[in-house]
Amino acid sequence: MPAARTSTAPAVARTQLTASAPMTFFIAPYHSMLPLRARLFTSLYLLSGAAALLYEVAWLRLLTLSMGHTTAAVGAVLAAFMGGLAAGAWIGGRVSRDVTRQGALRTYAALETAIALCALAMPLALGAMRPLLAWAYADGSGGALFGAIRFIASVVLIALPAAAMGASFPIGVVAVGDREGAKGAKGAKGARGATGARGASEGAGSAAAELYAANTIGAAVGAALTGFVLLPSLGLFGTTLVGLILNLVAATGALALSSRTPAPQRLSHPRTHPSHPSHLSHPSHLSHPSHLTTGAATIAISGFVALVYEVTWTRVLAVTLGPTTYAFSAMLVAFIAGLAIGSAVAARLVRRTTHPGVWLGVAMIAAATAAMLAASRVDQLPIVIAATAGRADASFRSVFALDVGIAIAMQLPMTIALGATFPFAIAAASAGRILPDAPGNSEASAAAVVYAANTAGAIAGALAGSFLLIPLVGLQNSLRLASILAVLAGAFVMLRTGNLPGPKGPGLRYRFAVVAAGVAAIAFALLSPAWNHTRLASGAYRLAPMLARGDIATALDTGELTYYREGAAGTVSVKELIGVRSLAIDGKVDASTGGDMLTQKLLAHLPLLLHDNPRSVYIIGLGSGVTLGAALTHPIDRAVVSEISPEVVAASNAFASENHDALRDPRTRLIVGDGRSHLLLSGEQYDVIISEPSNPWMAGVSTLFTREFFAAARSRLRPGGILCQWAHTYNISDADLRSIVATFLSEFPDGSAWLVGESDLLLIGSASPLRALDMGVMAAWNRRGVAADLAEAEARDPFSVLSLFVAQGRDLRAYASGAPVQSDDRLALEYSAPRAIYGRFQNANNERLRALAAHTQAPPAVAASRAAADAENWRNRAAMQMRADSSQFAFEDSQEALVRAPDDADALAGYVAAAAASGHLDTAEAYLRGRASQRDSAIVEAELSRVLTVRSDAKGAVTAAQRAAALDPSNDRALEQLATTLADDRNESALEHLTVLLVRTGATRPVTLYAQMRLAHLRGNFQQAAVFGESLASTGADKENAARNANLLGIAYDSLGDTDRARQAFEAALKVAPRSPAILAERRCSEALFLYPTLAAARDGLDQARAAAQRR
Repeated sequence: MPAARTSTAPAVARTQLTASAPMTFFIAPYHSMLPLRARLFTSLYLLSGAAALLYEVAWLRLLTLSMGHTTAAVGAVLAAFMGGLAAGAWIGGRVSRDVTRQGALRTYAALETAIALCALAMPLALGAMRPLLAWAYADGSGGALFGAIRFIASVVLIALPAAAMGASFPIGVVAVGDREGAKGAKGAKGARGATGARGASEGAGSAAAELYAANTIGAAVGAALTGFVLLPSLGLFGTTLVGLILNLVAATGALALSSRTPAPQRLSHPRTHPSHPSHLSHPSHLSHPSHLTTGAATIAISGFVALVYEVTWTRVLAVTLGPTTYAFSAMLVAFIAGLAIGSAVAARLVRRTTHPGVWLGVAMIAAATAAMLAASRVDQLPIVIAATAGRADASFRSVFALDVGIAIAMQLPMTIALGATFPFAIAAASAGRILPDAPGNSEASAAAVVYAANTAGAIAGALAGSFLLIPLVGLQNSLRLASILAVLAGAFVMLRTGNLPGPKGPGLRYRFAVVAAGVAAIAFALLSPAWNHTRLASGAYRLAPMLARGDIATALDTGELTYYREGAAGTVSVKELIGVRSLAIDGKVDASTGGDMLTQKLLAHLPLLLHDNPRSVYIIGLGSGVTLGAALTHPIDRAVVSEISPEVVAASNAFASENHDALRDPRTRLIVGDGRSHLLLSGEQYDVIISEPSNPWMAGVSTLFTREFFAAARSRLRPGGILCQWAHTYNISDADLRSIVATFLSEFPDGSAWLVGESDLLLIGSASPLRALDMGVMAAWNRRGVAADLAEAEARDPFSVLSLFVAQGRDLRAYASGAPVQSDDRLALEYSAPRAIYGRFQNANNERLRALAAHTQAPPAVAASRAAADAENWRNRAAMQMRADSSQFAFEDSQEALVRAPDDADALAGYVAAAAASGHLDTAEAYLRGRASQRDSAIVEAELSRVLTVRSDAKGAVTAAQRAAALDPSNDRALEQLATTLADDRNESALEHLTVLLVRTGATRPVTLYAQMRLAHLRGNFQQAAVFGESLASTGADKENAARNANLLGIAYDSLGDTDRARQAFEAALKVAPRSPAILAERRCSEALFLYPTLAAARDGLDQARAAAQRR
């Protein structure tokens, strides 16, 4: 079920390119700091990079827990953080002009200490901000005011430590010094001004790259440790303490170096302007001051492009690899590692090149080309994932290894090129400031300008990518536009700073190469084919075990994609497949018209049935809107629903018939925002709160399973109020499931658990005893519209619902005993849950829960309902389980019905249907043969014939059907089965004889029309078959027979070449009863036409189906 679920992980990833890696270079004469000390300071700066990344992750998590996980909230935190970095770098650049190396080391130590103190105070400061945030939120009506206050709060909380991080960049430049700068300075004093400027430029560029590479390596290590080690094992506070220790180590080391640094030796810069060779002022010369502007502008574009890439690729890989914390961490580490490699390579090249601007342009164009080449392979990613994850021996480890490999392959070439841009930009820009009359530490101020420009571009790229480009033009076009911009910027800087010798010779060839490379890259971006959205939205990473059994590419492309939007929070799609309409977020199905319907309805009906007089409901997660629609069938005054994704709101319109146009109900209030933050910041209270998040293995969703979340929900309940929390039993370990229950019980110790189907667990909590568990729910069941809505999911009596009870209070606490309680600080579930995605835990979890239910002390209403249940009740429950795709439970419930009424024809039919769906045909055949051997029974023989039909025993099926018809010639079910078996056996004469007899008894009887249609099929007279089928469709047959008849009618239409009407008939058959044994034999034809309408393989399947029909 979708809910306020935007992951913090992708948002964190957006901030890393510049924020986690302050980029610095060496300035002052290197001889005053020994090489060993320079290396020591570089190591300290590496620790700073690791700490900065660690804080970004921790602070973003901490702030969004209170401010919401919406894209706007993440954007506010991101802008505050990166804006602080830019401001700090600018201020530090101005301060650094007259700072000595010794003073710079001490200032650096003070900055690291300030960062540590701010990190320690962050939780307290955030707590102090909460009343202001609650006031601005105004129960969800705050709008722009809340957005402004949230941004201001982010600035107040983050700007100071972020500014300290940014200021450490130019201060570090002064502190580390420059080997080559001394040579350049000496040259600057004499007639060799040009040589001196060049030497200083080269030295500054190479030293900057070394320090930048070290810091970026630290960021990559910090990303890996934070995502894979620190947060899972230590939690938020423990991770913050590690960052604090790193800051203090860096500060202490810097102070130690400052005490060993000799007294400062300032360069003597003349205050008059000496004469320079005239060529120094030419714009093409590398020492021209305009290169600072060109370098800063280019690196700003580089920052913009890089963050657009990071935001976009994070989303692309999330929808293809799966939105787990591990996948996001792998993406982030791969991205930053590429930056580190690129900067290290560029550090060597900067020393050797006299045209860093040329290499800056090359790097920009190379990054764009790599990005577009990777984009051309996106369509293949779901196939690769499905092929690996679908293997019988697939495990989390093997799939995660593949995820890491894909993240590296798709991102590393691009990020290596992006990492190289900064050293080249520094070298190109700083050359313009290395002039004989430059005052003080001019290179430090130049570096600060470039750093600020890069950070400003990164801020713009992250916000534009999230809020403008992806929602407006989509993921692929966002990559295209960013790549085109990178190519144009690269070509410009190459031409602007290339220092070309003239219009002929190498200069002309160089210009031609630049234009050709740029045109080729842009053409590739514009002409690359559009991505296959159906395949991207297929959720191959989740459905791999089923997809890998056949043609993976064909399976991924099946169905009809009726809605697809790439929004700021996720990729949302709606697909029609095998008669079922489903809504998916990042490929994970969160709602459907199939087996999910029972859970979606019971999420609302169960707590509302248990409440004496509900008047207000709050729902976290809109999804298909079915839960909201179910809630509105009760006599409530208002229903408030929070949905984080506008795209999900739009997609819910595809389910308007199922949710009864819930969003248009005047009692409904929709809040597009984070559901958790609404509970934390709103003052409203409700009679019922319903939390239907997605699975906790999706990054960010586990925050809706913590003790703090349940406490917030409890505080928002009115007296006697009820919380209904969704959990799942599939793809989750026993330890994690028990931990969810234990966490829920930590706030609702008397809570209860209800097992819905084979996949879902509903937890019911209240601060007060629930009288309905003692008195029953019949009064609530009789509320107008409630029973009818539940009947849509085949829940036809109170027993069907009350019998889902598992345990409560003491018994449920015993089940969860010893399991850890999830908290905001220790979100272990977010890291343990993904490990079970490819595990086989569902049956074991269900067995444990059902064993618990068998031995628990049920409440009076539940116990009384179970004791009074008759065959009809169990038959209804079996039908409900079948509707929920819980065929194993349906089979067992049908057995219970037959124990109470062995001759119940509907119970027998349900038993056979459940046996076919659950794989128990052997058991069903043995049971029916045993019954038939004891005494004659037409209905038993007819159902035995159905079993044998499904098992392809045509002769045995005919014999059993003949016995059934002979025992009761008036039994239409037996006669229909006889007609079916005779047609399957291609016994035309016997079927004709039966048809003649049936016509005499009534030409318009459904059984007569059915026999005539089968005979026409057998003879190849599809026109006549269609006529009989159309007449039969108007007779109002039960669901199973209606599906069978529609399927046969579809075959007739297709054989006549009427594809549109055939498609409609097949859709109707699959929608009514996709699991019906009567249409299993024809399923290939249905899938071929409905699922593969444009493929050659589909037409082959249809031809085979038609040939089989003609043979019959």
